[in-house]
Amino acid sequence: MRKGVLYRCREDRVVICDTCAHRCEIRPGEVGRCGVRSNIGGDLIAEYYGIISKYEIKKGVSIGITDDEDLWFMVGTVGCNFRCSSCRFLDFSYGNLIDYRDNEQVDPDRLIEDAKLRGLRSIAFGFNEPFVEIEYVLDVFSIAKKQNFKTAILTNGFFTVEALNLVAPYVDRYVVYVKAFTAHSFKLYTGVSWKSNVVFENIGYMLRNNYRVDVATILVPGVNDSVFEIKSLARWILYNMGSGTVWHIFPFKPTMNMYVYPPMSKEKLIKALDIAVSEGLNRIYLH
Repeated sequence: MRKGVLYRCREDRVVICDTCAHRCEIRPGEVGRCGVRSNIGGDLIAEYYGIISKYEIKKGVSIGITDDEDLWFMVGTVGCNFRCSSCRFLDFSYGNLIDYRDNEQVDPDRLIEDAKLRGLRSIAFGFNEPFVEIEYVLDVFSIAKKQNFKTAILTNGFFTVEALNLVAPYVDRYVVYVKAFTAHSFKLYTGVSWKSNVVFENIGYMLRNNYRVDVATILVPGVNDSVFEIKSLARWILYNMGSGTVWHIFPFKPTMNMYVYPPMSKEKLIKALDIAVSEGLNRIYLH
């Protein structure tokens, strides 16, 4: 547990969290939509600070970091500002957060040492949404950069510019997982109402400020895999990021506990590739 950053407290002790685009107004004793940022006595508290939900070691390119063959220490925390019905990490994103409350807190120094013991010099936060645990990300990455680690954030893009600017000095790469293009598909995918294209606005801001951004999409059958959705996303990438931009396309893969949607077929994945190429993109990475 730790006092949060990026919040305002009103006279009625309601806390406004400025970490993600929801900008939750949290009453005393209540929690934000992410499930992990609470108002305790008029202060914003990161209740799950240092709680790790998942570790994996992955090649950079396999998680959407273009042209990176290094092994990365991929770390998941707890909480998320989306409610994706296709989420493969539902338990620690928003399903059963209480199960993680009593887990051991992993200090930032120890997390970096864990990576080094595995012979790794690259660390990324992902699985759930890293920005909802921004305090921990900042503490870990500030130590990592002093020790010449590479750092990355895999995000849904639904953060505030204030949060982005706070982490930017410590982040080498960003992978923005763009869920959908239309408001209908975005709501169907994430459970969140579209807010003036905030994800695309954030990517634009990152590009204008020379942040290294990769774009990825997980295609879910019947949700965001229509010809119109794929064409629209491809066109946006082409006109805003350029024809040489790599678009990482991942197929949805159900787990034992997540079978709301069927797996994405190889045929549909290849069709998405063909559509993207026909729209002018020449670097599509199918996973």
